[in-house]
Amino acid sequence: MMFAFAALERFRAKWTPVRVKKTRQNKNLELRF
Repeated sequence: MMFAFAALERFRAKWTPVRVKKTRQNKNLELRF
């Protein structure tokens, strides 16, 4: 699970400039997890 999470974070970091708003929302949701 940790590996998948890290992979997702890396993948999202690549698209950060493309969808900053969504990334921020996702990060907030993940922090609750």
